Amino acid sequence: MKQKNNNKKKILLWCLLSSCSAGIIFLIFCGIQGIAPFGGNSILRNDAIVQYAPFLANFVEKIKSGSLSLWSWNLGGGVNEYGLVAYYLLSPFNLLALPFNESNIDIAFWLIILVKTMCIGLTTAYYLQKKFEESNMTTVAFSVIFTFSGFYMSYYYNTMWLDALIMLPLIALGIENIVNGKKATLYFLSLAYAIFVNFYIGYMLCIFSVLYFFYLLFAKDVTKNAADKAEDEAPISRVLVKYGLSSLFAGLICAVVIVPVIYAIGNSSNRSDFTTTESFFNFFDFLSYHLTGIKPQEIEMTQDTAPYLMSSMLTSLCVPAFFCLKNVKVNKKIATASVLALFYFSFAVPKMNYFWHGFSAPNFLPYRFSFIYLFFIIILAYETIKNIKEVPLWAFAVSSVLIVTACIYSKFSKFSDHFSSRAVVVSIVLTVIYLLIMLLARCEKADKKVISAIVAVLVVSEIAVGNYGSIVYTGLSKQLNRYDSEISEALNIVNSQGAGLKRMEVYDNDYYIMTRAAEYSYNSVSSFSSLGDTQFSITQMTLGNYSNLANAYKYTLQTPAYNAMFSIDFVLDTANGVDSKSPYYEKVAACGDSGVLYKVKYNLPIGYCVNREAENFDPYYYIPTTLQNGLWQSATGVEGLTANINAVDVQYNSCHAVSSEEISKYIEEHASEVETA
Repeated sequence: MKQKNNNKKKILLWCLLSSCSAGIIFLIFCGIQGIAPFGGNSILRNDAIVQYAPFLANFVEKIKSGSLSLWSWNLGGGVNEYGLVAYYLLSPFNLLALPFNESNIDIAFWLIILVKTMCIGLTTAYYLQKKFEESNMTTVAFSVIFTFSGFYMSYYYNTMWLDALIMLPLIALGIENIVNGKKATLYFLSLAYAIFVNFYIGYMLCIFSVLYFFYLLFAKDVTKNAADKAEDEAPISRVLVKYGLSSLFAGLICAVVIVPVIYAIGNSSNRSDFTTTESFFNFFDFLSYHLTGIKPQEIEMTQDTAPYLMSSMLTSLCVPAFFCLKNVKVNKKIATASVLALFYFSFAVPKMNYFWHGFSAPNFLPYRFSFIYLFFIIILAYETIKNIKEVPLWAFAVSSVLIVTACIYSKFSKFSDHFSSRAVVVSIVLTVIYLLIMLLARCEKADKKVISAIVAVLVVSEIAVGNYGSIVYTGLSKQLNRYDSEISEALNIVNSQGAGLKRMEVYDNDYYIMTRAAEYSYNSVSSFSSLGDTQFSITQMTLGNYSNLANAYKYTLQTPAYNAMFSIDFVLDTANGVDSKSPYYEKVAACGDSGVLYKVKYNLPIGYCVNREAENFDPYYYIPTTLQNGLWQSATGVEGLTANINAVDVQYNSCHAVSSEEISKYIEEHASEVETA
């Protein structure tokens, strides 16, 4: 019993060390980049600015006020709040944001990423120790490698995906427990959590679960005879039943989340296919993306890159050598090669890639299942290091040739702009150093603890030198709270106007932030969400608002007819766009340094009756005045809404004249193939 308790303490110690190491590296990255709280820059970027942070701020505020409900008027004229929360905000780590508000939500976001990063290191260390039955600095090294591998460096700001990286090692360990005849509790709980928190990435983990389960079955040592097998080794039929029932029940208990979210995305644009059948890249492109120091681009389409698979040059050296291990049976090598081939084709072949992404081509942020491949090759690399003396010398030569080939090819690849000379040099230097360390580790007199410590230091140094530039900030994050004082003052006035639901829009002539209403908890038509209704987005564009024709749209200064029919009560003008003499607006007050709040005259209430003819309104006509006229006529029966509009009434904001040559050049440059319909 004492020995068992000592083992638990030892495992816990190395888990905590791995967790703290991951946290310290993340803090170093933020310090170098001057990211708050170490500087004035924000951790927010891309979708974190326009979706995740505003939704988190709204979620926190509604929890504090006790107003969380099934429906919300904050976005898009009214949205399914249950679906929104289920899709974005179910991670319990989000409760860390409770002490924060909309003005410092970026700090809450930073804290959540930090804690999740530390948890990835912790669960990975736990898995490695339980699987390989050893605890040393090598455990820390490979935990850090997985934590800061290519997927994390590309998508760390997608906090709702990081829970999958935390759960993946536990799911893998749970599957191994089942295959080895142990209880299915760990597998059931970890898979259910992963699906519950984010069913989209959870779906990918379900695919991994099936793949890894049969991999373990096929890779088992089949050379044992009946006398050699462990007494507690379960028959295959019992293993299959236990795994199948655990998987089934994990999915069933998450139906409370899965069903509403599937319903919520039913009208969204998340059902597109790839427009190409050609491979996205070749094998040498694939190899080159394993190099250290590649800096992921902020936004890319799938056909513009291969998956970012950085996972230390140590991993790149060890994976080919794994197939040369003398103590690994042939059936396991065949199973391993099959899994690696499956991953390669899943990345490169459009239809297989499409399957992994839930039968939907990703709109930017490609290869979202790459973390599973990275986890798998890191396991192989760890097993190689553990059995380093079983690797023949010629195996290192094979690995070295593959790495040198990848380095040389990277400068001639169609993606060569992704590879800086610095990344190539760093990768080659590190390969040489790791190669020397592994050759030293083969010596009989080599101290295993010293070698492990050296490897850990090198890995941390590699990650710090090679990847610190991937934790980036964007100047656009400063726009999130750009009108904090203006909106706060305006809301105080709006909320003092008496009870009842009131809609307010912010006109800032800036079409990047469309979710201020979620951040500051006011009611608006503007929205940006993966759950957004594509048809409504198109309708908003044809009626004269800004829209991406998929899942985002934003109010622009509108006609009296639009303001009336969409029940716009107030407009906060921060761009001096409203004519103060307009008969359709009434100035209420100046707000902050640059805002003026206007009351919209002649607007209709949030609910009103229209003619049944409105059901036949067709929004697919791209002239806003004509469309608004048609909507008004179908709803009221009154014709000629825009009959008296003359050219002198037209106003332009932030527009300039362009020649036909400029337009032709723009069309030629942007007429490239896109993924989504």
